[in-house]
Amino acid sequence: MKVHKSLETSGFIKQIFPQIEKSIHSKINYSTVTSKSKLKRRAIGKVDLLLINDPKQEKTLVRQGWAIGRFPIMTSDYLFVGPSDDPAKIKDARNLSDLFIRLVSKKSPFLSLGDQSSIHQKEQSLWHAHALLPKGAKWYIETKTSMKATLKKADKLQGYTLVDRATWLANKNKLKLVELRSGDKTLTSLYSIVLRNSDRQLVNVTGSSNFLDWFSSEQGIQAINNFKINKETVFKPVENK
Repeated sequence: MKVHKSLETSGFIKQIFPQIEKSIHSKINYSTVTSKSKLKRRAIGKVDLLLINDPKQEKTLVRQGWAIGRFPIMTSDYLFVGPSDDPAKIKDARNLSDLFIRLVSKKSPFLSLGDQSSIHQKEQSLWHAHALLPKGAKWYIETKTSMKATLKKADKLQGYTLVDRATWLANKNKLKLVELRSGDKTLTSLYSIVLRNSDRQLVNVTGSSNFLDWFSSEQGIQAINNFKINKETVFKPVENK
């Protein structure tokens, strides 16, 4: 199994996987993959399934016949963080379009991962959706590092950035940055299980099905709801899939 790196760094795997193993009576072997790693078939290797949050690549794998389907299991979200004095006043923005106009007008440092990861792609899609192209501007800084390192640099420069909730909750107590905007529908992050096509490769069909079924069970839904970082909820289960 391949799982998104954020699920390991957030502590989700450590807390949840033992519960699944106990329930399905099977050992789970996994390795992590970052969203910036292109999920080409040869790079994924011989795995039974993926647990990731990259809808575009997930759909490509299904379309190519590598997978039989993608099954949404839970959501999280992205949020904008920045200095507490909020020089661009994005906290007062009427909507995301207004938020981006304020960022461009103020030209306060905005830090981007710049690495084609899922969060970078989300950030880029938001800029493009509002007909704004900041790449190349002096105030728009591509870090080419991890989300954690990007947060630290944004904190040092007193700039803004877009961050996933798990990474934010795990690091915010060490930063002066504050949460300024969240809750918009377009900032949702969807995690799905992608099942391997057994016609293309030998697959543990029973084990994969049991793993997927666990997440839609009452136990799985409760486990997702109960997972917290610093007493704050990170994920919400997708019910009635």
